[in-house]
Amino acid sequence: MRSPSEFADDHVPGAINLPVLNDAERIEVGTLYAQDTFAARRLGAALVSANIAAHLRGWCALQPRHWQPLLYCWRGGQRSRSFALVLREIGWKATVLEGGWRAYRRQVSIDLQALCAQRRFHVLTGLTGVGKTRLLQWLARQGANVLNLELLAGHRGSLLGQEPDRPQPTQKFFESLLCDTLHRTNPSQEIFVEAESRRVGRLQIPPPLWHHMMAGRVTEITAPIESRVLALTQDYDHFVRHPETLVNLLPTLIGPHSRSQVETWQNLARTRQWHQLVQSLLLLHYDPGYHRSVAFPAPSRHLHLAALDDDSIHTSWNATPPPTPAATLLP
Repeated sequence: MRSPSEFADDHVPGAINLPVLNDAERIEVGTLYAQDTFAARRLGAALVSANIAAHLRGWCALQPRHWQPLLYCWRGGQRSRSFALVLREIGWKATVLEGGWRAYRRQVSIDLQALCAQRRFHVLTGLTGVGKTRLLQWLARQGANVLNLELLAGHRGSLLGQEPDRPQPTQKFFESLLCDTLHRTNPSQEIFVEAESRRVGRLQIPPPLWHHMMAGRVTEITAPIESRVLALTQDYDHFVRHPETLVNLLPTLIGPHSRSQVETWQNLARTRQWHQLVQSLLLLHYDPGYHRSVAFPAPSRHLHLAALDDDSIHTSWNATPPPTPAATLLP
């Protein structure tokens, strides 16, 4: 029942937002409340009633007789209780979440701590483009537990990793998504996760998750440079289709690299010399950066992917002996 900006900041994954006050109305009522409590309540009641009526004629009208919604606002107050009262009078079994979003948010923090301690993590490391994300996707299709941090964060983790037309979630909603994903994993099986730095784009990996990732088993992935170049060209096809976007982003690499080198990369992008550009970026920027920053423990398994398609991943994964299972969970 929260306003659109509140919903965008964080919400229960999968929730449908039916705001009883929009952002402007919420500010208007709040401002008036500081001056005249009675007038603010009267205005709020009129606005809430009108918005509830609109929802009843819209989305709610499509719900069946046995619909049993769970409603929440900021702290389980007037907005959710008002809507629940109307729904119950109609005949729907509406429940209000005690404590609202604030109680939910506290539970996310508690659950993240507990779930990370109760799960075993298997971290995939390796240079950029060796197929870690493709391996995660293949493992997910085989029914394994997978935590795809880049997918949840809406970012591929590098300076050029912003997903096109997909803004990153807020830190709070990122943590909600992480908690929801961990809840859905099988606690008897390890969780495969790609090695990341502490940040994915502008989002931070929560400390409990980072701590238990660092204590997990490690498999290091390798692949030929030609396979890496081909895979990255395919996976970053939005740059291939819109090279000017990459040209405009490359100056962010000035500092670690000379202006002359960055201009060389820009010219390769403008002239669509993708193979040469990607290989140069890997050898001069990404590979040295990886070797400087790698922080995970030594791998217990090495997996070489001759190619980065499903068949090659399947063959390589099953031909490489798995590491010895961890004996116990972290305390």
